[in-house]
Amino acid sequence: MATQAESRARIIAAVITGGLGLIGTIIGVRALSGRGSAGDRFHGVVMSRDGSRIAGARVSVETGAAVPINGSSDSEGVFNVILPKGTESMHVRIEADGYQRYDQQGDRRFIDTAEYRLDPLPKARGPQPDTELRRSTPAPATKASMLSSISAPMPAPSGGLLDESLPLRSGPNAPWAVVVFGNHMERRSDVMSWVRDALQGSGRDTISLFRKTSDEQREASRLFEGNAALFQQLNAGTRCSNILVGKLVVASHPPMDGLFIAEARLSVHVLSPSGEMLKQFQLEEKGGGENDENAIRNAVNNLQEVIQRELPGSIG
Repeated sequence: MATQAESRARIIAAVITGGLGLIGTIIGVRALSGRGSAGDRFHGVVMSRDGSRIAGARVSVETGAAVPINGSSDSEGVFNVILPKGTESMHVRIEADGYQRYDQQGDRRFIDTAEYRLDPLPKARGPQPDTELRRSTPAPATKASMLSSISAPMPAPSGGLLDESLPLRSGPNAPWAVVVFGNHMERRSDVMSWVRDALQGSGRDTISLFRKTSDEQREASRLFEGNAALFQQLNAGTRCSNILVGKLVVASHPPMDGLFIAEARLSVHVLSPSGEMLKQFQLEEKGGGENDENAIRNAVNNLQEVIQRELPGSIG
């Protein structure tokens, strides 16, 4: 028969064993709950073209994994999702009621732009009774109306976007319209000048198509995408032969051995006045410096030489 001391020893051993098991279980649960939480944070703000923040926007990110990573924007338009560690490329879709879908795929450095602006859906136009009535009862022809029918057509109104002071010119000898936008607005005007110099050096005149710079920058991404409604509204074929839209994106990299590295990329779309995509290509260059600011400045400065050297040949 076991003594009282032996019974007490067995009880203490059982308690210790059970306690160790419980501690192990807790540690295991914590490890499992933390597994997969370490990753790359991808966040941004969903906005309309006028800068209003959009709540409840649906965000979907594909990184090559079997299942897309989904999220949504909060009341301030901010979304926040966790990507697999080391994600370099991704496909981002953002949808919101009443807006056109944002859809971009490529290198994460050039998609992760902090702000994501959505275009409103085009408004449906109902029937115009007065117009239909006028069409069904044509007015009798007069000498004045017959003369006006054979006169040169006047350009359609552009809704106040187009610089109406530009001379009417069309055809292959008309100037090129140039627009530059992106995530590094401090150097936008410099890059714009470099692009114009490269075009003019190859015998092409250039113009600014929009009446206001604010309108140009607000509509730049729609131009870049070849938005049919915008091109129809602009009726740019009465002022230019082609439209070159450049999207400037500057990305910095973690320092290596104390040297900061940045990369400047100009994605170029050449479009016809009707919005047809004629050519698309990229010009890019890197720069280094003792801090992030100098690296970015040097990368953009180095891009100037690439623009002057490669842009004329790239557009043909």
